[in-house]
Amino acid sequence: MKSVQKTQRPTPLPVILLHGWAIDPQNQQKWRPFMEQLDSTGWSLRFLDLPGFGTEPLTEAWRLNDYVNWLHHQLKSQPQLVLLGHSFGGQLAVRYASVFPEQVAGLVLLDSAGIRPRTFQAKLKRRLFGSAAKLGRAVLPFELGRQVLHRLAGERDYLQAPPV
Repeated sequence: MKSVQKTQRPTPLPVILLHGWAIDPQNQQKWRPFMEQLDSTGWSLRFLDLPGFGTEPLTEAWRLNDYVNWLHHQLKSQPQLVLLGHSFGGQLAVRYASVFPEQVAGLVLLDSAGIRPRTFQAKLKRRLFGSAAKLGRAVLPFELGRQVLHRLAGERDYLQAPPV
């Protein structure tokens, strides 16, 4: 008779959830059902509230690399992890993984920003509204002009974003 040897599953790597441009102090609560479902499967999930989008306001504008540096400060003690990024969080996750590839064992992207569609329509929209935005700053330097351009472009996230 053969003896059956149980193999022990490796401990899952921590999953770091990076949210998108939700200008909402209750952002983590919106992700709660997803986090609980993932947690029930044995994965360890950690939600990071990105500065400027939730409870931690910014005093100056940050670029993507500023967020990468902030994220590295948060995660530097973690030797291996999985990044799960939604929208802007996906763009941040991709950049972080390219800068710290030895730390990122997996990457999950949900409707990620930074991955631009290459269709003719998408390229035309980017060029038209990019030019309109530059012209709009010169011609309509006030808040109403900004709102009109963002509404025309269908970009609600920019309308909700604070000035910084």
